[in-house]
Amino acid sequence: MQIISREYRWTVRDLCKDIIIEFSLKFSVVLIVLAIFIKLSGLPLRVMLSFLVPILILIVLFVSLLLTFLIAQENNRAYKAHQFEIGDERIKIYFVDGSIIEINLGNIQRVVKRRTYYFIVSQKQFYYLPSKAFSSQEDIYNFNSLLKNKKINLTWKL
Repeated sequence: MQIISREYRWTVRDLCKDIIIEFSLKFSVVLIVLAIFIKLSGLPLRVMLSFLVPILILIVLFVSLLLTFLIAQENNRAYKAHQFEIGDERIKIYFVDGSIIEINLGNIQRVVKRRTYYFIVSQKQFYYLPSKAFSSQEDIYNFNSLLKNKKINLTWKL
């Protein structure tokens, strides 16, 4: 089996969008749980606001640092256009500048499947494969089957 992707470019904007969506979902759940806790405990609204202001300051600081780091990494090879090829024994990532990264499937520790991408964790590095880079739904199904056949830990997270 061989799966060849479309050429794609991973941008800082894509990564930020994925992180912000995931973060906002988790933050919404925390706010709901906090509101329920305060309502059940009978604490006044003033106490709730005293909790939220420091949390919001930390969130703004975190997002600012994250964006600064990501913009600094913009020249990294991972942000250049590339294409991947998945075979029975390895994944090859071809970059526009002619360089190639080979990932032996035996070196993959786990794969996390998100709604819009796969996050592959190997022994030394991680790799980001967006679902939109696959040529078809059949290629995605074949990739999932390959991971299952090779007994690679595939975790689905929303």
